[in-house]
Amino acid sequence: MSTVVRRPCLITREGHLRLQDELNRLVTTERRALAEALREAREDGTEPENSSVAVALDQLGALECRIGELEAILSVARIADPPPDGVAGIGRRVQIRMAGGAEPRDYHLVGALECDPERSRISVESPVGEALVGRRAGDVVEVDTPGGLRTVEIVGVGEAEA
Repeated sequence: MSTVVRRPCLITREGHLRLQDELNRLVTTERRALAEALREAREDGTEPENSSVAVALDQLGALECRIGELEAILSVARIADPPPDGVAGIGRRVQIRMAGGAEPRDYHLVGALECDPERSRISVESPVGEALVGRRAGDVVEVDTPGGLRTVEIVGVGEAEA
């Protein structure tokens, strides 16, 4: 995944901490471990085409790319101020019911960098997320999605789990 970020991006406090923790782990633990593996591979190799060295170099290169990516993201990430109680926004859990849907579903509203639809984390920049921002329980909104216009009822707004 290559993420080039040039403009400020809003992120939850939890998301910012997760990225910082990942960067710290990669810079300290992972980088040292891969450097040691590379050193050992070089000592063991008798051929210039030593595959262990090539593998270690590839892993180290991928690690350095991820470190650079995280540094770039964190340099422009801005922790979003929490919205007022009961108002949907970055960092809030929203429970919504789509028109025709029987059961409400919970979503966590996040910045674009944290989006993970499989974990019910939707970006406030997505069509649904954008339509929910600033709304309260009981509001009904029309959302222009790639699948067409959808009616969404906000059943509840609360604190999101970390």
